[in-house]
Amino acid sequence: MLTAELIRVRVNKERELQPSFLDVTKPANIERADELVEIFRGALARGLTLGELRVEVEDLIGDGIDVKVVRGLAKVLEDVAEWTAEPTVPSDELRRRLFERVGPTPSIERANEVWAELAVMYERPVEELRRALFGDRKDEQTLRAFDVPDGAWLLHRYNVSLVQSVLLRCQELTVTLEGPSPERLQQLYRAVKFHGLMVRVTPARAAGGFSSTGPPLCCSTAPATAWPWPRGCPRSCSRPVLGV
Repeated sequence: MLTAELIRVRVNKERELQPSFLDVTKPANIERADELVEIFRGALARGLTLGELRVEVEDLIGDGIDVKVVRGLAKVLEDVAEWTAEPTVPSDELRRRLFERVGPTPSIERANEVWAELAVMYERPVEELRRALFGDRKDEQTLRAFDVPDGAWLLHRYNVSLVQSVLLRCQELTVTLEGPSPERLQQLYRAVKFHGLMVRVTPARAAGGFSSTGPPLCCSTAPATAWPWPRGCPRSCSRPVLGV
């Protein structure tokens, strides 16, 4: 899922949002996506952390004008990759012992002495302890698995993530079908019912079509009792920004 600052959309004359999809056949897009895939493969081979990997992605961006695109592609790869955080000693405990022993007037000399003491206590090399000091932070997670075939796959996946990210944040969604078959309508309404969504159906101007709009799934401005909690709404939401 793309974060809000990575979403790329256009607003047309009817004030409708249109996702800015990447052309999956454009050579420049494929080349840039392949470069990112190779960066992640190299990071896996070298055992890089997420923080180190992000530095390499920023180096690839450089002074380019496609900053949001590259960062969005990288975010997709981060989401499909597997990460692990396994510090050899508890990071919170190590930080507490280090800061307590260094005291209120820290110095390089005293810090080195404490590191040596902790190395004896934990029976671990100092460098290993230094890596474990913030090993519980997200940027310190190590890339464990990465299975992406090529840049073309990444471009398709990016476009899917773009749609998902827009839908997650919208407060109302209108779906219009022109000349839908009865079987298609039945399938659609079964899905709506299965997910526990509330919809409003009105005749569309195009013959045989219809428009379906519904209340937001996670809208903090709506009354709590306006509709039952939809099955698709995450429990972390305080109120049942997605309509159908």
